[in-house]
Amino acid sequence: MSPPVDGPGDDVGDTSCRVAAHAFLAAATMASSEVPVGLIAITVNKLRRLFQALIIDPARHVADPVVRSIFRRRHQATAENSHYASQALTEP
Repeated sequence: MSPPVDGPGDDVGDTSCRVAAHAFLAAATMASSEVPVGLIAITVNKLRRLFQALIIDPARHVADPVVRSIFRRRHQATAENSHYASQALTEP
């Protein structure tokens, strides 16, 4: 079953992430409209890096162990099936 889509080729989670990123950038831009004394105005690139570091990367790190677990269990199932298949060939 394919995942629901919001647009051509867009995953719902991907679209949600884009909306969240846009909201973050818009809010951060509004918040940074008054530049504190002694600082330069925050740039769009800096906002993108902050969003990546604070929102995207932590979400990826949460998913990494799950992906690794699925990969490991799939590999173990393949190894188990191969083992039993080779045993079936050698036993009378």
